[in-house]
Amino acid sequence: MLRGLGYLVGYSVIITNSDNLKLIYEVVGRIKDTYCKLKERDKCNVLLSPSRIKIGVIRFRPATREDMQTLISMFKEYLKESLLTIKQYIVRNLMDESKDLREINVKVQEMLRKLREQDKYKLLESDKELRKLLLLIDVLTI
Repeated sequence: MLRGLGYLVGYSVIITNSDNLKLIYEVVGRIKDTYCKLKERDKCNVLLSPSRIKIGVIRFRPATREDMQTLISMFKEYLKESLLTIKQYIVRNLMDESKDLREINVKVQEMLRKLREQDKYKLLESDKELRKLLLLIDVLTI
């Protein structure tokens, strides 16, 4: 739900429009409450202390078209680096003949699914460079 309210930057950091802040802080409160309940049941003390749970919210409203372009280019670079990392993962595992190809394919599809969920601006579909990387990954996993 938190991802749906903004653009996910990290595991628990999103960039969002200021209009969503009230709803986001409600969701963050629910997340922390749920985590506290899980921590109470954690008999083996595996989970972190609830005080260590940090959810970052960056308020952002581009003032100019240039600000928006800067933001989009930042996300494009993030997506490009992620796709290159996936490509390296595939190549590294294809060279290891003991790896199961179906297992590699399933893992790659899961990584791509998560990346597509994060792509709020649909850059994977609209940017030629990112589309080429996606096609290359598809070819490597066939």
